[in-house]
Amino acid sequence: IIHDKDVMMNDLAPMFFKQTKFRSFTRQLNIWGFVRTETIGGVRGGWQHENFLSGRPDLLKGIERTEVKSKSASKKSSSTTKAQTSSSSVRRAAKSAEKVVIV
Repeated sequence: IIHDKDVMMNDLAPMFFKQTKFRSFTRQLNIWGFVRTETIGGVRGGWQHENFLSGRPDLLKGIERTEVKSKSASKKSSSTTKAQTSSSSVRRAAKSAEKVVIV
C-alpha cells in the first residue's frame, strides 16, 4: 500500500524506476499487468500481480508487458511480449520484493 505518494516518488522510485510522476508510475504498473487491490480498512493504494510474490523470484519471468498502441498509423498493432530483463534486474526486483511492500 502506498501511504505517501511524495515519499514513494522522491525516495523509493528513483532507486528502481525511471518515472518521476506518480501517474506515470501507476500507468507502468497497469502496462505490466499489475491490478489495484480492493480497499483494505478504508485505505486504497495497493497493487498486486500473480507473479510478483515475496520469496518467489522464479515467477518474475512470467510478468509480461503489454505494448501500448501507438497513435501513429505506421506502428504495429498491440501485442504482448515477454519482459526483456537482465538477470541482475530480476535479482534486484526479487530482493526488493522481499523487503518492500510499496510504501
